Amino acid sequence: MKKLFFRYWRVGVVFSLVALCVAGWLAFPPYRNLEKEAPVGNFTADELFQGLAKDPAGGYIRLSGKVIIIEGVVAASGDGYVMLGKDMCVIRCTLRKTIYDKKRQFEPGKIVILKGVCRGMNMTEVVVSHCIVINNTAK
Repeated sequence: MKKLFFRYWRVGVVFSLVALCVAGWLAFPPYRNLEKEAPVGNFTADELFQGLAKDPAGGYIRLSGKVIIIEGVVAASGDGYVMLGKDMCVIRCTLRKTIYDKKRQFEPGKIVILKGVCRGMNMTEVVVSHCIVINNTAK
C-alpha cells in the first residue's frame, strides 16, 4: 500500500511540474529577436489602420502576434511610445523596454520607420508592441 501511494505521489508531482512549466511558457513567451525576424509585411500607418478598421476580425487573425514594418508620420511621442498617423487614424507603437529606446526623441511631423509585433486594434487605435526603430529622420 505504501509503495502504491509513493508511486502515485511521484506521478502527481511530475505532472504538476510539467503543467507549471507549460503555464509559465504561455504566460511569459520566450524572447523574440526582432532584428533577425522577418516581417510578414510592410505597411504605411494609414494602410494598416484602414485594413484593420475594415475587417477587424480578419486583420486580427492575419496579423496578431506577427512582426510588421510600419512607416508613418509622428503624431505624438512620449516616454516609451510613439503614435503614428493623423486625425483619428492612429497607430500606437510601444518601444522595446531598453534604456536606449526610452530616451529616443521623435519630432511631430517627421517620418519614422518602425518594426514591431502587431497586437491588433482596440477601440480607436492599432497597437504595435516591442517596436525597434529602423529609420528615424526625427533625431
